[in-house]
Amino acid sequence: FQVTPAVLVPRPETEELIELAFEAAKTMPCPVIYDFGTGSGCIAVTLAKRLAKAKVIASDISDEALRLAKANAEQHEVIKRVEFRQADGSALAAVEQVQLIVSNPPYIPTSEIAALEPEVRDYDPRLALDGGRDGLEFYRMLARLGQVALTPGGSLIAEFGDGQEDEIESIFRKATWPDIRFAKDLCGKPRIVIASTGQ
Repeated sequence: FQVTPAVLVPRPETEELIELAFEAAKTMPCPVIYDFGTGSGCIAVTLAKRLAKAKVIASDISDEALRLAKANAEQHEVIKRVEFRQADGSALAAVEQVQLIVSNPPYIPTSEIAALEPEVRDYDPRLALDGGRDGLEFYRMLARLGQVALTPGGSLIAEFGDGQEDEIESIFRKATWPDIRFAKDLCGKPRIVIASTGQ
């Protein structure tokens, strides 16, 4: 995958997220998948490539990120099955019904960005890092609007930062998601939330 300074460089945890999304979607006859904050498009493009009957919607607020994601979709020959939309999180409220939402949203608290390793702070775009005052701004939005966009029995799978598990669980419980689970990264730490709607 091509990456530029306009997008976050994909991390190993994102591969775990893709695997979980693939497992969730492969049993669906014609899944519609919404990738919120697509960045380089690695999640959307990989799922489109591996799930021949899937329709994937990839959204990002950044023009530059969408251009790169489209180039990656072209390179991997899935451009006809990925729809790209320039949109922020509020667009989830109006999205057509989807079976799966995937996301690696910004999760670093604003006050911690200056102290990040230089290779992260100075290369990855702030837009892809800054999760607001406590790093959880985008999870509140996903928890609030995700159930609106998902079909009954649909799932939301999102990566989060090390040590944020309890806060993430609290956010999704307050938003009355009936099923909330966590998946661990290669180091055995919870790094991905899987929240499902009721039937």
